Parts: sequence; structure tokens; C-alpha cells
Amino acid sequence: MLQTVTALAWTNPLTTRIILTTEFGQSPKLIEVWTRLKPLPRITENPPIAMMLGYLLFTLIHVGLFVKLFKALPGRGWQGKGASLGMGIFVFQYCYFEFFGPFNQYHEPLRLISYELLLQGLMAFSEALMISWMLTPRLQRRSPEAA
Repeated sequence: MLQTVTALAWTNPLTTRIILTTEFGQSPKLIEVWTRLKPLPRITENPPIAMMLGYLLFTLIHVGLFVKLFKALPGRGWQGKGASLGMGIFVFQYCYFEFFGPFNQYHEPLRLISYELLLQGLMAFSEALMISWMLTPRLQRRSPEAA
């Protein structure tokens, strides 16, 4: 699921135009790193096996966190628990990345960081809601007071 949402969010022509051109104020440094400076990012390899395996590993870590923190996660039902996990993934993974990488290292404009955070929010919440949808019923049966 995360792989599909990531591909749809980041490889469409509109996002490529917004993120990888100067037309919307993108930093030439970021464009250089993503399109010309060798070696190119691993995500640009065809197929990007290392990145796909990395996303799978992150998903497995998120599943483990969900199981471990299930009782403590705010929310009722799979939607509430999934939204809580999604917020955690979004803040602690994607917001941190955007602040440290694009904002800090590449001087990317805030409007583009905001757009990227929107896409990453879609990724975080779709992944978290899928994890929660699949696991909440099983975890609630195991521990009914956590519902």
C-alpha cells in the first residue's frame, strides 16, 4: 500500500514539475542532487529495489510499533488508532526529514516543503490506516479494554 501511494504521489508529472524545476522556486541545489549529480538518489534507479526494501522495513517497524503501543494509542476503533499512528509517523519521520533535509540542507522554499508534507501525510496516514484496519480487530480481541 505504501509503495503504491508513494509512487502515485511522487512520480506523477505535476509533482515532478513542482518539485524538480525552478518554475515554483525550487532550490537549484536540490534539483542538481536529484537530477544531475552522480550518483543519483537510489529511488531513481529502475527498479528502485533498495528503496522498496527500505520502505518495507519501515512498514514492518511501524507494524511493530502499532502492536506494542496499541493500548496507549489514542482513538477508538481502527480509524482512531490508525490516525494516531499516522500522526506519529508523519511528525517523527516525515516532518523531521523535511526540516533536516530539504529545509536545512537544500534551502527549499517553505511552500514546496508544505506540498511535500501534504504528499508525505497521504503516505503516513494511508500506511497507518491500512495497518490499523488489518490489526485492530485482532488486537482488540486479545485485549478488549484497549478498544
